[in-house]
Amino acid sequence: MRRIHIAILIGQLLSYLLIVTFIFADATFGFVENLVGEEPTLFSNTYFISACLVGLVGAISIWISFFYIRKSEAMRDWIVLCAWTQRVKSGNRWISITEFLSDYLGLNVSHGMSEEVVEEMRSEIDSNWRKLHPGSEEQEAAINQVSEPNDSAEPRPEVKMPISGPGRKKRSRAPREDRVI
Repeated sequence: MRRIHIAILIGQLLSYLLIVTFIFADATFGFVENLVGEEPTLFSNTYFISACLVGLVGAISIWISFFYIRKSEAMRDWIVLCAWTQRVKSGNRWISITEFLSDYLGLNVSHGMSEEVVEEMRSEIDSNWRKLHPGSEEQEAAINQVSEPNDSAEPRPEVKMPISGPGRKKRSRAPREDRVI
């Protein structure tokens, strides 16, 4: 059993012990009569007050139990992710996100780049190329024409760069029939 379940069980046992204590105190010492006094009122019936106290303690106990059970269920579905290494905690060890998604959730993982990163890399490559190869105005015009195509020119092909990481598995090359070994 988890710690939260043990805490809920202990809380329920203590609340039921409190209910039994109320009933015992009322039967033995006249707890409700001493609490209310001797003046006859609408709520001076000892059985009514005892039932209200027992019901109140029981309702609070049930509410607290449901609260902690819902809290433990909500936290059970959380995934703990390291903010620095982007690794997922699985039991007592830290594994990569791709390994977690493929092994625990059964998902196929593919790597790619978002459009923002592709544009950022493209502009960085263009600016670095201009710094390395400063040239005449004709070369600058050619560079600007390539980097900023007009409507009649064909759009640049999309850049797809493979990304390798610690969780990426390397493919083994099996010998093919047409390859000489």
